[in-house]
Amino acid sequence: MSITSIEIKPDETTIYLGDTVSFTALAVYDTEEVVDVTEEALWELSGSPVIAEFSETENGLLTSLAVGSTTVSATYAGLNDTTTLTIHNPMVINSDYARENAYEPTPDDYLKLITSQYQNSDNYLSWINVFLEIIQDIQELGANLVNYFSFNTIVENTASFDNDDYLTIKNESDFEYFNFDACFGDQLDVLGQLLGQSRKIDFNPTDGSSPVLDDDNYRILLKNKVLWNRWDGKAATMQDYWQQVFPGGKVIVQDNQNMTIDVFLYGAFTSIIVDLITNDYIVPRPQGVLMNYHYGTMPYFGFDRDDEYVSGFDVGNFA
Repeated sequence: MSITSIEIKPDETTIYLGDTVSFTALAVYDTEEVVDVTEEALWELSGSPVIAEFSETENGLLTSLAVGSTTVSATYAGLNDTTTLTIHNPMVINSDYARENAYEPTPDDYLKLITSQYQNSDNYLSWINVFLEIIQDIQELGANLVNYFSFNTIVENTASFDNDDYLTIKNESDFEYFNFDACFGDQLDVLGQLLGQSRKIDFNPTDGSSPVLDDDNYRILLKNKVLWNRWDGKAATMQDYWQQVFPGGKVIVQDNQNMTIDVFLYGAFTSIIVDLITNDYIVPRPQGVLMNYHYGTMPYFGFDRDDEYVSGFDVGNFA
């Protein structure tokens, strides 16, 4: 009787940051007998930096340390098998912790407040009830968002909850309400659905890359979408927002007061970011207004002006 292969169970595991997972190594013999060799197997992780570690006292038991993906391997009797482990930041909240003891009136509670003069008017009560049920559905949807994403749950930097069903960031020093930088992959896609911003853009990038944005560029677009939704309509405010989104570059908007706007870009912008700006994904375009985009090094060359944006000979740069 001889061993033909080694198999790791489970395979393609996905867990949350701070969680543990137990892997099992199975030896398959030529007689079709399967034997658990977890304790005898040599367990290893690939990749750098290290995002998880195996227990020193229990073979196969792994604890997550950071977000990312790694390959788990088990070696026994000269044979080897591998599986993939993905670690997500636990942004999802599965319990109603944040709504504990919340007052949630029902349509019946409101119907009881209708004066006695109309309590016998069945058609009127039915009509009111229909609208109250619609309002209740909207309220429940809004209230339950907090049970899926920690938008409104204030969590201390080192906080962890006793409620095992409540998943939140543990020991994440930069966590504030909701952290875009902690999300990747399908987490960003869900945020995109909530914000109304698809990962796929409707133009082909000039560098020949895919119109389906990678996580880094999609994250920038989603951040900008949030700031766009919060914008008060003032150019100065939007430019302050852009400093948060584009710390390596600067976007300057000038209203020419003739239904045209000049947008000046300078600094560290990648080709895809320039494409997004040019195709109106970053700068809000008022209806009927022509946008003129200029790229280069500030200040631009021009007359009758001498500041950080426009300057004359020997100082100004051509766009």
